[in-house]
Amino acid sequence: MSERALKPRILHLLDQTHQEVCDFWDQLSAEDRAQVGRPDRWASKDLMAHLVGWNGRMNRRMAGLPDGESPNELEELDRINAALFAANRTRTWEDLLAEDKRAHAELLRAVDSMSEEDLILPGRLAWAGSGPAWMALLGHAHWHPFHHLCMYLVEHAQLERATQIQETMTRDLLALDQGDRHKGITLYNLACFYALTHRPQKAVENLREALPLAPSLVEWSKQDNDLDSLREVEEFKALYV
Repeated sequence: MSERALKPRILHLLDQTHQEVCDFWDQLSAEDRAQVGRPDRWASKDLMAHLVGWNGRMNRRMAGLPDGESPNELEELDRINAALFAANRTRTWEDLLAEDKRAHAELLRAVDSMSEEDLILPGRLAWAGSGPAWMALLGHAHWHPFHHLCMYLVEHAQLERATQIQETMTRDLLALDQGDRHKGITLYNLACFYALTHRPQKAVENLREALPLAPSLVEWSKQDNDLDSLREVEEFKALYV
């Protein structure tokens, strides 16, 4: 495990991620920006509103404010996402981008105020639950936006670009060198992406490495919808023998 200070690397990753997401919005065509989404198929502006909404929730959690609890059940997540979609669908791009900028600056200030111990020690900060705060932060503000951007690209026939983003994200997270469990979770998430994009060999290869490193994921992987495309693959079944 790396002994280098973690906070500056977390701040760098959060800022880098935000800039890349902003670049993604900037590169969208006028036609893409004008598309109108549905609750079951978001347009690009709906995706932006979703990320902005969850950024606000994260900042409220960190500040200990109401309505900032972390939902644990899938039905609750679906309810929140539906509410965010309905509440933000008439907002302009300019309004959403301005809020996103404010929320990102607030997030960086909050992280900068934390000590190394705040970030590293499991259970140190209540909003992060029983794990270390740095994992909660990267899950929210690094993996979450990139996951949605990648799946948006996949839906718009840009699999190669989505794969490049996903694999770069994985390399950046592994470079933090924060132990076996972190490595296992990171590789597991990459395996899920490969499974969702119907590349079973790559998915199984990453699962084969991930599950021994993060054994708590074994039972979850048996019911994770992201892996459903693998259920009849013999190499996948062999992982549980």
